[in-house]
This record gives sequence, C-alpha cells and structure tokens, in this order.
Amino acid sequence: MTAMSVIDLAFLLAETDDSPKHVAGLQIFRKPPGKEAGFLDRLYQYWLASPIDRPFNQIPDLHLGDFPGWRDAPGVTLSDHLHLHGLPKPGSRAGLMTLVAQLHACRLSLDQPLWECHLIDGLSQDRFAVLFKIHHAYGDGHSIGHWLARPLSARSRPWPIQAYWQSLNGEGRRRAELPRPGGGLDRTLEQISPIPGILEMGLRQGLKWLGVGSNGVAPPFSAPRTPLNTRLGPDREIALLRFPMKTLIRIGKQNGCTVNDVVLAICDQALTRYLAKFGGLPSQPLVAQVPVSLREDSQNWQGNRVTLALVRLAGPDADPLQRLRAIHDSSEDAKREVHGISQPSMNGYISLLAGSVLAAEALGFGAAVPPLGNVLISNVRGPENIHYLGDARLLEAYPVSTLMPSLALNITVHSYAGSLFAGLVCDPCVVRKLPVLARFTRQAYRELRAVAA
Repeated sequence: MTAMSVIDLAFLLAETDDSPKHVAGLQIFRKPPGKEAGFLDRLYQYWLASPIDRPFNQIPDLHLGDFPGWRDAPGVTLSDHLHLHGLPKPGSRAGLMTLVAQLHACRLSLDQPLWECHLIDGLSQDRFAVLFKIHHAYGDGHSIGHWLARPLSARSRPWPIQAYWQSLNGEGRRRAELPRPGGGLDRTLEQISPIPGILEMGLRQGLKWLGVGSNGVAPPFSAPRTPLNTRLGPDREIALLRFPMKTLIRIGKQNGCTVNDVVLAICDQALTRYLAKFGGLPSQPLVAQVPVSLREDSQNWQGNRVTLALVRLAGPDADPLQRLRAIHDSSEDAKREVHGISQPSMNGYISLLAGSVLAAEALGFGAAVPPLGNVLISNVRGPENIHYLGDARLLEAYPVSTLMPSLALNITVHSYAGSLFAGLVCDPCVVRKLPVLARFTRQAYRELRAVAA
C-alpha cells in the first residue's frame, strides 16, 4: 500500500463529472523518414507488450475508517489504457484540437488506474501526436513532466527506451514499500503537527485583510469577481501557443525578472484586454493562483509536493514594463511567504482554502464568496535539447491541465528545446472566445518584446 497525501486526496474529493481533475501532456512528433507507413501501429503493438509499474497499476483506496492510500489494482489490462486514433484527412491542427478537447473532457474511472495514453495518427506532414492523460492525484506538474519524458531519449534509437508507465530504474518499486502512516501516538502527532503553521498562515492572511503585511501578496478571497469565476460545465476547449525561450529570458534579464514573471505579465495583459473587450474587467488587479514546487527528492516522483501562491497582478492601466515590474515584486513577496512555512502546514492551509471553495460551490452560494483567484498559471520545466521517441523526433510538447472550482481558465506552460509551449484550457460556455484570448496573448508577447528591446 502506498501512502496518499492530503493534497492527493483533495484532488480526488474535488472531482465531479463537470470538473474532472486529470491533466495531460500533448506531444507532437515527426515520423522517421522511410518508416512512415504503419509506424504508429507498430508502436502501439510494441507498447502493448510492456509492463506497468507503480503508480500506474494503482487505484485509490478510500475505505472509511482507514487513512486513504493507493493499492495495486487486480488484473490491469494495458489495452484498456492505451488507445489508437486516426484523424480524418487532411489531418489539420483544428481536427487534432477537437479530438484532444473531447478526450480531455472525459472523467477517468476510479475502478481502474487513473491514466490513459492516446496515440493519434493522421496529422499532416507525416506527424503524429501522443496525449498522455493522468489524474492529478498521482503527482504534480514536475512529477508528471518527469513521467512524460520517460520514453524520450537525447538521440534517435530503433525503439523507445521505455513507456510512460514503466520505471526501469525501480523508483516505483521503492515507493511501493512505503507503509501507510502509522497508528497510535505517531499517527496523532503526524496529524496535528501542521496545525501551528496553519494557524500562523491564517494569522498572516488576517493581518493582510486589515492592511498589515506585504502589499504585494494577495490575501485569500481578495480577488475581484470576473466572468471567469463561475460554476463550470463539462465541456472543454483548448488553445496552443509557442514562444521562443531566448526572447523570454532576454526580457527577464533586462528587467531583473524571471521567465515566470514574464509569462505572468503576458497573461495578465492578454486577460485585461480580453475582459475589457467582452465585459467584466475589474478596476483592481487580477489575482493569479501560481503553483510553487516543494519537491526536493528526485528519487520519489509520486504524489503532489506543491503549494499555491496567490500573486496579485498589475492594474488594468499599467503599461507593459510597469506590469512586468509590479508582477515581479508581487511574485517575490508570494514566494518568500510560501517558503517560510513547513510543507505539511502549507498543504493543510491550501487544502482548507480549496475545501472552502468546494463547500461554497456544493452548497450553491459560490457566487456569494469572493474568488480565491481569477486564473491559474503554472510553469513546468522540460528538456533543453531535442529529444526522440525511438527514432521519431519530438517537435512540440504542450501541457493540457485541469480547471479548479469556479475558475474557468487554466494557462500552463512547458519549456522544451528552446521554446515555451503554452496550453490554454477553458470551459467554452464561460470563455466563449478562446481564440481571441490566444490572439491577445500573442499580441501581449509582441508588445513586451518591443518595449524591452
């Protein structure tokens, strides 16, 4: 039995048919020259013969009266999780996005290990795509990024070195030997140890509500209400963007900022323009929910080791450089705060915040509670050099994330081989013009690049 953290459990409890809690990676490859015909059929059959290692053979064990954990599922059949699709001609990007949105909207069954791998053939120019979909309860962005890189290698080879669900170095087996949390006094101490830190965080946030503390850090439930903060439906729409890392790094260095600050500034400008055009732009700055990794042990990738920083963005009237510098100051304040408290305490505090949002939504008065944030923006680092799936070159690598309660937009970025790939996921009944938002995002990048030159 493998232990499950409070945050892992929260992702399972927060899930509904209208708000599934899985994430995915969309990778686009070019077939190797001379092997285009039947390439994906051969890969499908090759992977069907591969073993399944932990955590990919595990399902949640949520029995009442015992601490939740993960147990091995009996009789896992790989063909239930590995699927082959063909796009209709001409194999357009729009056709791919339609299929990915349909696949991403479907909830994973708790009776089976919570992941799927979709091989998508028929893209134009001898390309194909892989959509690897996994429940967020298994891990955070960094661990999922690690799993997405498992089959890849820095040089071309006849076959992939392994599948996404394999663990050739035994890391999954070592994790499986960890027992559930102990009973008795040890169990009680473990459960109450985060309480002082949770109370400390609560006191800090209460003082901020009274105007005491760092101005850059947004206290919980201080975000302005926008059209993005509403109850979600089951449908999903996805937009993909790509930016040159070299330019983003240069903009950051010239202004004493990080690449993440630059990404937040671009997204803030795009959202400001979008809300101004379609209605609902508040007079006060938006607030971004920004995951912050707490992962230190690279030998253990299972489980979520992440907390949430609430970063106040810039006001609607800021110019591009003012926006970038204001966000940098706010982001630095937020990072200092989340790293100043223990991981168990921070996990408990964030779980309480998320639980209050879920409770308000479930009881039907979510609209009366101020939003925790207006958008979730996450950044996951990937390989810096070109990689291959066997002898198929990886061209593009997009994250496709999940939506939080009452938060109709998620923007996640992933770096790979000199580019930053952005995946925008929304509820299309709320964000009705996602292509316009994507266009505004590209425009915001160009404006920031021009003034920073």
